[in-house]
Amino acid sequence: MIAFPQNDIHTYVSGEQHLIIKNYPEWACYRDIAFYFKYFMNTEPEAFPPVAPWTQKHSELKWQMGDGIYLGQAYMPQFFLYCRPKKRPFTHRFPSTATPSFLTDPHPVATEDDVLHIKNLPSFDDAIGQRDSELLISYLTVPYIRLPLVMTFFSTEDRIHSLKSKKLQDVLDSVLFEPGRYLPAYMNEEPHDVPTSNPKVGLARVLKTFDKLTSLRSFSCWPPRTAC
Repeated sequence: MIAFPQNDIHTYVSGEQHLIIKNYPEWACYRDIAFYFKYFMNTEPEAFPPVAPWTQKHSELKWQMGDGIYLGQAYMPQFFLYCRPKKRPFTHRFPSTATPSFLTDPHPVATEDDVLHIKNLPSFDDAIGQRDSELLISYLTVPYIRLPLVMTFFSTEDRIHSLKSKKLQDVLDSVLFEPGRYLPAYMNEEPHDVPTSNPKVGLARVLKTFDKLTSLRSFSCWPPRTAC
C-alpha cells in the first residue's frame, strides 16, 4: 500500500498513526459512534463517569493499544471506558417492567411455582390485592400468551381502575409493546430477513400460530369496548 507503512497496523485504528484519519476523517467518527452505541448498553453503573457538567470535549475518545486490547479514555484522566460488564451475572441496564423477577425483587421468579412460594407480593401502591397480584405475576411467566391474559386481567370492571397505578401502567405498556422471544423450539437462531427466506418458517406456520392465538378468544378482552 503506497504511503501507508505496514508496521504497527493496529495503531491506524487507535489513531496513534494518523495517516488513515488524515485521509479518511470520517473513520474516527464511525469508530467512536459504534463504540458509544455498545458502551451505553453496559449494565454496570461503575462503567460510567460520575454526574458532572461534562461538555462535548470531555466525551471525546482518546484511543491507545494496551495489553493487546484497544483502550478508550474520556471524561477524566485514566478513566477508560468499557462495553462488556465485568461482574456476573450479566443483567439488563433497563430491565423490563414485565419481567416477574423485576416486580418481586429480591425473590427470583421463573415459573408460576416460584410465585406461589412468595409470602408478600407487591400491591402496586395498594391498587390490587394479593390474589390479583399473584394472578398477574403468574401471567407474566408465560411470555407466549401473556398479552391476551394480561389484557383480560385489566379489562374487568373491578380491575380497570387499578391502572391508576403508574407501576401497573408500566407493566401493561411493556407487555403490549416490548419485543419478546417467541421462536419455536426447533429454531436455534432468530430470523435475519422479513419476509423470511427460511423454508421452515412459511405461511403455514404463521397461520398455525395465528390459530393458536385465536383459540384463546375465550380468554381475550373481547368485546373491545370493555377494555376502553
